[in-house]
Amino acid sequence: MTFLETANNLFKLRDPVSPRRRFQMTQAIVQVADALSISRQHPLVLLTLACLYGNLSAKKIMKFKADAATFDAENALADIMVISRFLPRKLEIEDAGLRGNGCMRSEFITDDRGLLGVLKCFDVQAVSFNEGSDVCQTRTDVRVNFLELLADLAHFHQSRPKEIENPAKEALDEYDRICELLLQPTGALS
Repeated sequence: MTFLETANNLFKLRDPVSPRRRFQMTQAIVQVADALSISRQHPLVLLTLACLYGNLSAKKIMKFKADAATFDAENALADIMVISRFLPRKLEIEDAGLRGNGCMRSEFITDDRGLLGVLKCFDVQAVSFNEGSDVCQTRTDVRVNFLELLADLAHFHQSRPKEIENPAKEALDEYDRICELLLQPTGALS
């Protein structure tokens, strides 16, 4: 909740951010995630960055507000947590279908266009369970179409003229820097 409230109140992600300031803001968002012990690759962080980079589906989920009192962080968090709750079940259902005990494919059905838009960027690869004496850890491996989440960079990359030798170097460099930042150990910022 604190992370979402910071994204709304401090970073004011309801408004577009200048392309010149986006990477600096990305670093600040990651610092907040680190301070709150939230994985840099958690859907919460990824969707916040998606808002920063103009993803309309992510913005529909977050519904950032100018008035902090009207921002509903609980609703945004509930939508984001659908990703981590649905993906393991999707794989489980489809795996059972391959064994002849269910459906071969599963889809999440909702009227929430924002949630559907971001869910298509997450593709579950594997789920594993590690049971300890008093704890059960679930690991979900997910392939993320991160370039699609960062809509402003994806649009620039897809619309560039093919004949120009190095047309999207600045945007691609920014994308690469974001990926590197998210893969660094917690607390390591360049």
